[in-house]
Amino acid sequence: MSVTGRLAPCLTTFADDGFDPQRPCDVSIVMPTVVRETIADALQSVFRQDLDGRIQVLIGIDRPAGDIGLIEEACGERPSHCCVEVFYPGYSTSVRNGGLHAAGDGGGLRCVLTYLANSRHVAYLDDDNWWAENHLSSMRAAIEGHDWAFSLRWFVHPETRRQICIDRWESVGPDKGVFRQGFGGWVDPNCLMFDKLACEGSSACGPCRRRVALRPWRRTGKSSAF
Repeated sequence: MSVTGRLAPCLTTFADDGFDPQRPCDVSIVMPTVVRETIADALQSVFRQDLDGRIQVLIGIDRPAGDIGLIEEACGERPSHCCVEVFYPGYSTSVRNGGLHAAGDGGGLRCVLTYLANSRHVAYLDDDNWWAENHLSSMRAAIEGHDWAFSLRWFVHPETRRQICIDRWESVGPDKGVFRQGFGGWVDPNCLMFDKLACEGSSACGPCRRRVALRPWRRTGKSSAF
């Protein structure tokens, strides 16, 4: 993935020869990124998951602020049941860089990659967050018979990334926490898994995300996102 001059549009896949991309995975993970150094920790946390199944990771690069070689280096530790696909459209879709979409860390890439995901069950992970080893397995167990599920999260120090305390105030689900009034509650996207066929359109806009709270949901009861 070494690049000289202008960064060109690209799609790069890291997968074993026997990994069939047409066969749906047990979980797809969507990761919009500006390629912060912390992306290596985020990917390593995915590779350490204890989920008994196939994992697809879809990385969408907005205008990169860091070395994209970090992704290739991290994928050197990718286990055989994981496939990583890296997509860069050749321009930024974020208003931060002159694009049309509000999200500063990926513009419209989260929505686009959600539709591209080859699994009904989709989870989101930002490039400066990470998961405990049981995050995906506990989420898949919780979502059975439901349209979406979520975990709790930890607050961490912004510089040392040391765990401080479990978030009991903000990302605590529908009709709870400080966002209950006005928003009806809230879940950090890094704590979320949903059935993308049951929740069609939930990744596209704010009103759709609010409507998804009315669908059957379940919490894992674990604090597995950081």
